[in-house]
Amino acid sequence: MAKCWIFQDDPNANPSLPIALQDWGIGQTIEWNMDKQGIYRNHMQVGDTVFLWYPNPGGSIAGIYGVGELTRIHYPCPQNPKGGDCTKIRVTTILQKPITRNDLRQILPGISILNRPANKTVFPVDFSERNSIFAKLNK
Repeated sequence: MAKCWIFQDDPNANPSLPIALQDWGIGQTIEWNMDKQGIYRNHMQVGDTVFLWYPNPGGSIAGIYGVGELTRIHYPCPQNPKGGDCTKIRVTTILQKPITRNDLRQILPGISILNRPANKTVFPVDFSERNSIFAKLNK
């Protein structure tokens, strides 16, 4: 059975996730560097849902800006000088208005990714939490 994840973007990425999603578009497959996600690597599967989170280092609203699906997992990432693996995500939804940090605090009280400044963090989401996020998407 597919699992769900929140993937936090690098807050210093250029372009930022909100801008990049507009450039990529729905159906685009993106490559995500996984060098810091070793703890979850054996739990991810092709077909898992990914919520794309932007942490807001300055200017944009922190929140979920898109949804995707894992299409390829854990292959060598030659463009990463630190080594590590990459994962591919097919963008399935781009939100016109993000699900903000405050929205997520109401949906998922205590979720730790809301307070993490770290780059490229991955956080697992259980199905009840996933359904609560999807309910917010459909409002």
